[in-house]
Parts: sequence; C-alpha cells; structure tokens
Amino acid sequence: MNQPQLVEYDKIFNKKIPIIPPPPPPVIKKDNTPLFFNICCILILILGVFLLVKRNEDKDKNQRKYREKINKIYNEIQLN
Repeated sequence: MNQPQLVEYDKIFNKKIPIIPPPPPPVIKKDNTPLFFNICCILILILGVFLLVKRNEDKDKNQRKYREKINKIYNEIQLN
C-alpha cells in the first residue's frame, strides 16, 4: 500500500483574512457649559465692580445730604 500524498492546503487555497470594519469616526461632542459658566462669572464680576465704583461716587453726595439734614434738624431745634 502506498501512503497517500499529503496536500498543502496553504499553497492551494488562500487563507481567509478576517474582514475588520474600519472604526467609526469619533463623535466630537462639544459641551459649552464651562464657557457659559465663565461668561456668567465674568459678568457678575463686572457688575460688582460697577456697583462698587458707583457706591464710591455716591458716597460724597450722600454725606452732603446727611450733613444738610443734620444742620436742618439742628437749626430747627435751636429756633424752638
């Protein structure tokens, strides 16, 4: 009996290459929350600085009004 001849299947048939689908493009999701938070904080700071400057400017006017009221009350007391 003759031994059967072995067949090299690699030479006859190509190996099946597994098909790898290309990876999907990454989905870039923009989150604008930090931007809006920073804008709100900057607006609050600007408003605070504006109010402090206005308060400082009105300080002299308020002191004059206060002194006028005190003088008026003092003069009314002196007349009576």
